[in-house]
Amino acid sequence: MRYNTVTEGLEHDLRATVHYLLVLVVMGGYGAGICPMVHSMPVVAWLFIVGTVLVFARGARAGLSRFVFQRTPPRWQVAGLFFLDVVLLGGAGVVISMQGDSWYGGGMRSAIELSTGFMSLGFFIGTDLALIHNRRLALTLGRGLFTMTGHFVSVSRKLVLVTVSSLVAVTVTLGIVIFNDFYWLTGQSMEALASYKKAVFFNQVFVITMLMGYTANIVMTYARNIHLFLDEETRTLSAVAAGNFNTRVPVAFNNELGVIASYTNRMIDGLQAQNLMVEKLRDVIINSMASLAETRDNETGSHIRRTQHYVKLLAETLAEVPGYRDVLTPSAIDLLYKTAPLHDIGKVGVPDAILLKPGPLTEEEFSVMKLHTLRGEEAIRRAEFKMGPGADTSFLSCAREIAGGHHEKWDGSGYPRGLSGCGIPLSARLMALADVYDALRSRRVYKDACDHGEARRIILEGRGTHFDPDVVDAFVACEDRFVGVSSRFEDTGESRQETLPMVG
Repeated sequence: MRYNTVTEGLEHDLRATVHYLLVLVVMGGYGAGICPMVHSMPVVAWLFIVGTVLVFARGARAGLSRFVFQRTPPRWQVAGLFFLDVVLLGGAGVVISMQGDSWYGGGMRSAIELSTGFMSLGFFIGTDLALIHNRRLALTLGRGLFTMTGHFVSVSRKLVLVTVSSLVAVTVTLGIVIFNDFYWLTGQSMEALASYKKAVFFNQVFVITMLMGYTANIVMTYARNIHLFLDEETRTLSAVAAGNFNTRVPVAFNNELGVIASYTNRMIDGLQAQNLMVEKLRDVIINSMASLAETRDNETGSHIRRTQHYVKLLAETLAEVPGYRDVLTPSAIDLLYKTAPLHDIGKVGVPDAILLKPGPLTEEEFSVMKLHTLRGEEAIRRAEFKMGPGADTSFLSCAREIAGGHHEKWDGSGYPRGLSGCGIPLSARLMALADVYDALRSRRVYKDACDHGEARRIILEGRGTHFDPDVVDAFVACEDRFVGVSSRFEDTGESRQETLPMVG
């Protein structure tokens, strides 16, 4: 699951507005119809006082919160927002109580009760919005937000602190409400006592329900932040297990969760560096093996580079066809590109008398030459076996398919096994066209190079017989880029002799 930071930011602002509206509804309704000690005030006057002060407080919060975001380091923003809401709503409660007492003489006990109620709401709302901003920081700033030094408040201590603070807020608020209600009842006449008992009962039920609701909201918000970390940690580790090292866990909780996230990211950094080293070593080995084959073959090094790019062009073009999109992924295409140089590695085992012969090969010599496909395939297969079970041998598997199958033909007339159609690995079908195209475009001692038009005609004639029709169609779609590769890696100097026309 991925989170939308813009949505999270809008949620924070909207949530703050909703909280302040709820304070207007809760405290406005409480004072106007539930609290028996505020009945002396006209409802409209009470709502006007509460509404005006809360609108001012919400506007002040909007400006002051921007100041907190812009002038306060991220590690202190969460605490800053918490105290901002506590002070604003606590101050709003004091102003409203003083104004009500000044206009209508609500009394000291009523002022204390209302001020305490606003202060408690400020605590619960400030905690909720601070936790929301903590999650927002995790999503926007992410990795590297905190320097984890071990000096932090642990998750367990924070949980205890929030729990104890909530219990204190609930206890103090309920204590003041219950004390004031019973003190107020003792001052009523016996005739009015029965009717006021009901008002006191609803007053206390309302306060208890409100406090329980806000407490539950804090618990859910706190749990959501923990879920964010666990979700991001799980997502990141799953991605790394799948081979994606370009992902990190957001580090925005200055506690054990931040430590876990930091060490997870350090572990991924190490794995990524090691993986890059392994990939570089693999590429070096592939190029070294290809160069070794080149020293014994009579083709130029540019042949290897050109065919490598031809295979990549064909694969990228074919990947746009729906039937191949899931197979020719970017990683699969990169694998084809890197293993293509090994297509003729088996020629290392062909005797010089045959490999370097300037003239046509005899039938017996050609049979020996054909064995280079099987020898290359077997050499790579042995390397796969040495890797052991469970190892990632995808690049060796791809190289083995290319080495063993790039002389197979679509109609089954190729070698070494006479495979046909889709029985030929896709990697080998791509290599077959790339290899033949480059042979046609290259000058040798026994022939001149074909131009692109002639090579194109020969390849189109082989559509459905020598070559996979889909691969030929991909070639036609990207033939201009083939010409560009041919020009870019053009042979320089006199090419060495080669027997490719007799080899196939």
